[in-house]
Amino acid sequence: GKTNAGTYEVIATFTIKDTTNYELVGADYKSATLTINKVLITITADDKTSMFGDAIENLTYGIVFGGDSNYTDFYRNDWGSIVLSTTATSLSDVGTYEIDSATISNTSNYEVTFNKGTYTITKFAGNTVTVEAENVRYLMDLIYSAEALRGQNTIKFTFATSEDGEYTETLPKNVGTYYVKATVEDTANYEGCVSTPVRFEITKATLSAI
Repeated sequence: GKTNAGTYEVIATFTIKDTTNYELVGADYKSATLTINKVLITITADDKTSMFGDAIENLTYGIVFGGDSNYTDFYRNDWGSIVLSTTATSLSDVGTYEIDSATISNTSNYEVTFNKGTYTITKFAGNTVTVEAENVRYLMDLIYSAEALRGQNTIKFTFATSEDGEYTETLPKNVGTYYVKATVEDTANYEGCVSTPVRFEITKATLSAI
């Protein structure tokens, strides 16, 4: 097994085999101090990148022991766990964040030098939004909804009387055929997008004669 870092006493004992011709003068042993130094570890965090809203990538690292990466296999599974951290989350704004706080569980035998990495959150590309609408009768509330990959809470609905007509935020009220589309505005964190218009109708209300 491996001996832990620290200071140890080494004792050498002398024994004379030829006692006929030699006589030992003084103590029959000598002592000395053996110092086992901690292994120097250099941990370098790997840079990572993900888009806004995506899950954070697993944090990984490169490691060099005593200035030589060839010793990695010799020390493997002896230094304990290595933990990296970053303040970046899936909802962090577009920008760069440090990857830091490398720790190891076996601090008795290893001394760590850590090189920070960079986690980059980029603008979400390829955003899409889809819209749905149902036919309703006159005087009923309109039934429509939309779903976006990013920017769900910022969706704006607009309406028109023809698919290629002028869309406004004014809600249709009268009997007729209408189109609705959903729009997500462009932001620093995600691309804007517009849905394909969806057709719906407001039909006549029914009256029953008493």
